[in-house]
Amino acid sequence: MIFFSVEGLRKQLDETNMQREQLEKIQVTIAEELRSTRNRLEVDASNINSLTSEVRQRTRKLEDDHRLTVRFQTNESIQKLKNILRMILYVNNKKLSMLAIFFSIHFAPHVIKSITNLIYFLIKK
Repeated sequence: MIFFSVEGLRKQLDETNMQREQLEKIQVTIAEELRSTRNRLEVDASNINSLTSEVRQRTRKLEDDHRLTVRFQTNESIQKLKNILRMILYVNNKKLSMLAIFFSIHFAPHVIKSITNLIYFLIKK
């Protein structure tokens, strides 16, 4: 025969109710923590998306700046080379002019002497 005491059953029922209340409190706490965690994750995801967008924009700007810098440096280098070539041509033209003057000064007496000798020779004939 099974014997149950009312007092013992009441005690077990009180303990079970107390455990149920504790479990309900824990359930509410876990639900609040989950909501809070989900909200934090949403905020973090939003921050990550905006950060990713900002990194993309900065990367594009850096690429554009790099392209412009390379283009500018290339144009600047081309311009420098053109200037150097102009200077070389100018110097070469001056050298040729100076060379022509040098030859004319150097050989003019010889040419004049040769022409004079030729004229003198022709007159004597």
